[in-house]
Amino acid sequence: MLTWSCDPFVTQFEDSEDELSLNQQTDVFQNLDLVKDFFEEIQNYQDNYIIDEDHLLPVVSLITDPKNLFDEEDGIYAYGNNFTNEFPFFGANFWKDEEKPIHISYYGMDNELKVALNGGVKIFGGWSRAYDQRSLSLFARKKYGPSDIKYPIFEERSYQSYGAIVLRNAGNDNLTSNMRDIITHELIKDLDLESQAYQSVVTYINKEYWGMYHLREK
Repeated sequence: MLTWSCDPFVTQFEDSEDELSLNQQTDVFQNLDLVKDFFEEIQNYQDNYIIDEDHLLPVVSLITDPKNLFDEEDGIYAYGNNFTNEFPFFGANFWKDEEKPIHISYYGMDNELKVALNGGVKIFGGWSRAYDQRSLSLFARKKYGPSDIKYPIFEERSYQSYGAIVLRNAGNDNLTSNMRDIITHELIKDLDLESQAYQSVVTYINKEYWGMYHLREK
């Protein structure tokens, strides 16, 4: 059972089942002056929480002030007050090109922390952003912390870092098979055609299970 905390300065991990203290500490903020506003937004999310599940996939955990996502005025995940009544609800907040600060953690298949950084988040996609499970672009930027996500997320690629990645909801296939796009890219990856790597992940937003997404290159 994996236990971790969301302290805005230090993230600590402990294997509470085997009672083996890992005591891995990750500096979350590299420059307090640049991220003062972000600290004020997430300081209420410092308590420990436990995912009491044996996931068969890597885990992405996203932490931010709920207002950044769900506030009806400014939340980029919310519908807001000016959307049309027909799909894909043009005018909704999630159609705005706005970025909010967020803390990004990525845990591998071994439940070990691989990535922990402050970054930015935007809603991603076309009409599929109108689904309840929306795609998210995740950015590493100097104004938040590191300028790169320093981890080889996609084993089939030689890249060791990424400036941005996408948590994709499978696009228009979200409510059907949820895998058509990734299967298509798998089928053509050995051909002389461009394809995107993927990694399916379990996702949590502010401690709440948010379903399975597909991490994609951006």
